[in-house]
Amino acid sequence: MKTEQPMPTDVGMPTKKEARAGKYLVFRVGDEHYAIPLSEVREVIAMTTMTRLPAVNDALEGVFNLRGKILSVCDLRNRLGKGKADSKKPCVIAVDIDGYEIANIVDDVIEVIAFKVEQISSGLGDYSFDGVFKDYILGVARTARPGTTPSGGSSERLTVLLDIQRLLRLGAEDAGVPDRSAA
Repeated sequence: MKTEQPMPTDVGMPTKKEARAGKYLVFRVGDEHYAIPLSEVREVIAMTTMTRLPAVNDALEGVFNLRGKILSVCDLRNRLGKGKADSKKPCVIAVDIDGYEIANIVDDVIEVIAFKVEQISSGLGDYSFDGVFKDYILGVARTARPGTTPSGGSSERLTVLLDIQRLLRLGAEDAGVPDRSAA
């Protein structure tokens, strides 16, 4: 039986946040639903032409021009370990990370939903089921799906609540981008 050892605290990283009740933007990456607090979303737009950058790692996909402002682009499908995006209608979710506006490619934006505290499970620990440290997961929210299961019960959709600030900071560290949060 494999026992997991706690990971050391990340120096310079903010402490892990707890999932809170409130409004979230729900989006799809692969077959999974994810959500980020609506308060952290600057805007959602359809994917436009992106300029790929040579010799960058998976944390940075490229850049694109949003009304005269050049934004860095992160492919959340790739960042979350789902491979490169291949959606026919990808969307871009722009968020602000320490003064940098970053565009995040997702497969589809689903809805804005207000999760209640009783819908959210936060006690997941800091590990995913495969033993990989995932400290950017705030919790999991349950919502009822329309209809019933074949056994007559109701079915639920699970939505993974992300700490997008922490997820993108971890990606920026991988790319060698300096952390401006301590400044």
